[in-house]
Amino acid sequence: GSIWENCMWLKGVVMRAHFNGLIPRNPFAQFHISPNVKEREFLTEDELKAVMTHEFADPKLAYIRDLFVFASFTALSFVDIKELTNDRIVEVNGEKWIISKRHKTGVPFQVKLLDIPLQIIERYRPFQENDLVFPNLNYWSICKPLKKMIRECGVNKDISFHCSRHGFATLALCKGMPIESVSRILGHTNIETTQIYASAPRMVA
Repeated sequence: GSIWENCMWLKGVVMRAHFNGLIPRNPFAQFHISPNVKEREFLTEDELKAVMTHEFADPKLAYIRDLFVFASFTALSFVDIKELTNDRIVEVNGEKWIISKRHKTGVPFQVKLLDIPLQIIERYRPFQENDLVFPNLNYWSICKPLKKMIRECGVNKDISFHCSRHGFATLALCKGMPIESVSRILGHTNIETTQIYASAPRMVA
């Protein structure tokens, strides 16, 4: 989708340049690209509960599950979790919040830490290094085991780590959170991006 959007913008610029005689030919004349937009996959509320309550024999899968659940409750992307430091977790009126900026967009965001993500932070606090909440994360070492983890929980969906953000957005809107609030938490620069989730099916299986 991002490739298609940027190519369409570039194609428009090149077409105008050719029309105005600034370039001898239009290299996009025979170029066609489809947005190939796939439906945003996510876990239903019941599927997320199944993931949260599953007992893993492999501690690595349990750790990946906890990271995915943490993302599902905070809407943080993988890189935002990777860069999350303890100084970004602040107390406001007796409650813990993450206050930071999105790595991808630089948009400020704040999200309240509920009991489950707080428990996950405390579970791995003994392993923290360099003030990172979840140190030594590598995206590619998470991706493949994540799919195995999801299947072991009995969920037959093609889930990526980024699907946790889709699940957060859909569940938050289904539970009545204002779309403006969801958009700010997700760090979207345009509320139209968030409106995609407003028409998504309910998360309850």
